[in-house]
Amino acid sequence: MKNSILILCLALGLNAQSIKDNKLQEIEENKNKSTLESSLLKDSWINPINISADSTKNKSGNSKSTSNKIYLDINQDIFRSGGILYTIQKAKLQKDLALQNYDLNLNSLNIDIYKLVLQLNKIDYQIEKQDYLIKNKSLEIDKKQAQYINGVISIEDLDSAIIEKNDLENQIEDLKTSKDDYEKQLKNLSTTSYKKILVNKLEVINLKSFLDNNKTLIIENLNSEISQKDLSITNTNYLPKVSLFSQIGYEDNNTNDINDDYYNYGVRVSIPLDFNMNKNKQISKINYKLSKIKGNIKKDDEINKYEATLKSLKRIDNKIKNSQKSIKNYENIYKLTQGLYEGLLKTKQDLLTIENRLKSSKLDINILKIDKQISIYELHRNISIVMQ
Repeated sequence: MKNSILILCLALGLNAQSIKDNKLQEIEENKNKSTLESSLLKDSWINPINISADSTKNKSGNSKSTSNKIYLDINQDIFRSGGILYTIQKAKLQKDLALQNYDLNLNSLNIDIYKLVLQLNKIDYQIEKQDYLIKNKSLEIDKKQAQYINGVISIEDLDSAIIEKNDLENQIEDLKTSKDDYEKQLKNLSTTSYKKILVNKLEVINLKSFLDNNKTLIIENLNSEISQKDLSITNTNYLPKVSLFSQIGYEDNNTNDINDDYYNYGVRVSIPLDFNMNKNKQISKINYKLSKIKGNIKKDDEINKYEATLKSLKRIDNKIKNSQKSIKNYENIYKLTQGLYEGLLKTKQDLLTIENRLKSSKLDINILKIDKQISIYELHRNISIVMQ
């Protein structure tokens, strides 16, 4: 079991040891429980063998008698018009369902860890970006303070710059609060610091692969097949069945001085007559139809999720392109300002302002790329194999 966990985690690029033991144990025990339940269903058609014993004393007038018996009862169906076969087939489907749910839960756990790591990396970039903006605001305050002293601007302009710097500093505190929350969530899932978890870059898979490998759809299809078996089992419940019955025992009766073994056995054919037969059949049919409808609805939901993610990714790509254009503009302005600074036409503050703006714009690219990966990882939440 641990080997299967390790293989799946490595397929996702995550060390199995990074996941908290209790989380892995919970997923594994749920799988074990479901597997045992399917095994129990597979053998549910086999009836128990009853062993009984009784001791009886009777008195009638002056006559007394005692009787001691021990016997074994067997009553076993051997033919249910296909019901036994359908039950075994249903048990196999439920075992497959347990394995699919296990893979889905483990994959979802890994996705949760990855997304938290990405969110934490994003916050680190955002804090770094805020630092550059605060540095620029400090330079602006120094400049406006000098302008205020020389009477070039009013106190309101200087006051506005100070308030804006305070807002930027408070935004960093808000980011740190969010970071604490994400770190707390990560600690609930993993034993490893986010800085030590490597997040592989994922690419968007095509729609066919997304649907073919989608665990949610696979599970819905299995549920539909199970409903179909339930329908077949319900129908066979009202068809002829053949049973073997037998009783083997020993009796000690002091009245007739009987001390002997005894047995009886035979074959029984029965056909149930149930007033609610048609209603039960109709309910099973409706459950099967509902499972098919639910599967189709879930497929539409997954397609909509895929298409919405593609649109979101396209918008992020457009933002990245816009940021890249801004970076080129800032690079040109920086070179121009650097030349003017060397010619004593611009101040060191002007050069630092453009330099900080350039660095913060490059961080925007990193932040947007993380947003893109977060969306792609969420797209892979229900995928059986994370495509690299």
